Amino acid sequence: MGKSVSRTDSIGQGGGVYLPPPFLFVTMSLNTNKQLTVLFRHMADAYRFLGKEQRFRALAYNRAATELTNMQDSVEQFRSDRKALIDMKNIGESIADKIIEYLNAGKIEAWEQLKKQVPIDLLSLLQADGIGPSIIRLLHDHWRVQSKAALLEKMNAGKPEPIPGIGPNKWRLIRHALQSESNSDKRYPLNVAEPLAKKIAAEILSLSGVQACTIAGSLRRRKATIGDIDLVVVVDTPRVKSIYQKLSVLPAVSTVFQKGSRKMQFQLNGIPIRVDVRFVEKSAYGSALLYFTGPVEHNVAMRKSAISFGWKLNEYGLFDRESLRRIAGETERSIYQSLNLPFIDPELRTGLLPLASASLKKRTNVMAAV
Repeated sequence: MGKSVSRTDSIGQGGGVYLPPPFLFVTMSLNTNKQLTVLFRHMADAYRFLGKEQRFRALAYNRAATELTNMQDSVEQFRSDRKALIDMKNIGESIADKIIEYLNAGKIEAWEQLKKQVPIDLLSLLQADGIGPSIIRLLHDHWRVQSKAALLEKMNAGKPEPIPGIGPNKWRLIRHALQSESNSDKRYPLNVAEPLAKKIAAEILSLSGVQACTIAGSLRRRKATIGDIDLVVVVDTPRVKSIYQKLSVLPAVSTVFQKGSRKMQFQLNGIPIRVDVRFVEKSAYGSALLYFTGPVEHNVAMRKSAISFGWKLNEYGLFDRESLRRIAGETERSIYQSLNLPFIDPELRTGLLPLASASLKKRTNVMAAV
């Protein structure tokens, strides 16, 4: 297991400095793939908003977006090869046509028409934890609001008409989501955020049942400014409920916005910075730390490296895709080692990975099978 705040450095896991080796690199910056992924996610959200009768369309677009995310090459290669697109696992004929339409015209007419049917600005609230399409639909239908600005104005207008189906907890989540978006550009210098993160991490680590607490996110990557604080916490599963209760009343905690089986979000006392806590089991500590440290480009590159071995990598571990056998995950180093990669310090992680030689790759597959 990596270091925790009770020992030395709560920011890093492992020592040494990784210097990129002088051989080939693979870039993962596939802009067209990313653009289509975002567009399909938006279309899925729009169909979710339109109701249960559209749920299969929403599911199809989300699956297509995932397929594009995992694609190792640019989707541009399918500009004139519709059949190859349809042969892919999660892309049917209709979506294949839309991909080709986008590649040739730069837009998708179905999306242009869909945008006229749904409150696009409100739908961005779906990115917030705990807010689903049914809540957005209730807000839209009862209050006739089309935007987040109109929603916030209505909420702040004295005693607005209540909406059946939205209780106090949901209203708190909605207000937090609106405030988070309005403060999305507010960032804190590293020298301000780091002491706060170490203090709350130490308080969490002192709770009975907590085995480790490590800072993740952009703070672990030593970015100059920080938007929020991410923490990965290893918990003793049978005592997890009492851990949540104790964490909620810590002196450093101001307002709890979200509390679930695997995560908690709250604001610190004295400074409006959000803390996202992810609770994990010991076996998934390294994979969760890798995932929540980021950046996204690095996570995508690591997932694609795992795919090249016939494996899959997510926040729960590195697994064999066929048998679902766990290969690694308790530490970050075990994941890098399994993929024939040197440990990369968090501040040096990008979407570029050194290429493992064919002989090394073959040897790792043989070792994994033993």
